Amino acid sequence: MVITAGIMFRSVGMYFTEIDIQHEEKSIISNPTKSGKMDLLFADQTKNYLQLNIYSMFASSLNLDEDGLYRVIVKIYHSENGDKTGEPIDQKDCFFFVSHDEETVK
Repeated sequence: MVITAGIMFRSVGMYFTEIDIQHEEKSIISNPTKSGKMDLLFADQTKNYLQLNIYSMFASSLNLDEDGLYRVIVKIYHSENGDKTGEPIDQKDCFFFVSHDEETVK
């Protein structure tokens, strides 16, 4: 699974973006050092001086065997030398539903 996120920042700077995918409040990312870090694909400053960053993450070995609601958590940190520093400065969540029942999909 590939997850891509576009984020607008009010200030230009270096940021570290981290993602987690949870089912029933437990992470389903089996190897967070490889799957939990989002790589910066594009960065630019807009005409009104906002910073646009587009990140992408390849989430390998996700276990989506269970039906139900899954939560995607994206955390933004300040960054120095490519590493996150301090506590998250923002967090956003979104959700997706998995069903293996063909009747539910219709």
